Amino acid sequence: MKEDMLFVVVEGEYSDYRIVGIYNDKELAKRLTTFLKDTEIEEYPLNPHEKELKSGLWWYRVTLEQDGSVRYVDSNPLEADHKELWHWEADSLNAVIGTCGVLAKNREDAIKIADERRRQSLVKLGVPELAIKENTT
Repeated sequence: MKEDMLFVVVEGEYSDYRIVGIYNDKELAKRLTTFLKDTEIEEYPLNPHEKELKSGLWWYRVTLEQDGSVRYVDSNPLEADHKELWHWEADSLNAVIGTCGVLAKNREDAIKIADERRRQSLVKLGVPELAIKENTT
């Protein structure tokens, strides 16, 4: 499904920045810029995250340590990578941490979902299930 876009004609910078016009047709926005000096067109999606908002779910990026301890939870979709895959890496202290994106109702559910994915990921990596701690957060 193609996302509808808004084309915003702007001019100025910082405190002089202002919106000159908002269009749903890029050609109309381009025409306006031919009549005005020093204007630019910015593009924005119409109703971003509509599917998530209607479903009552939101994107969370969850980082857990290998033992399941919560390192970080972020609910900012602009920074979240929206990947449901588990990604392992070593932090600056060589502790193994894993990060994934999850759709969840709230922070607590996001942690539970991420923990289940952490455990599944560890099993795939060959860690015996009995050696994998369950997150009790």
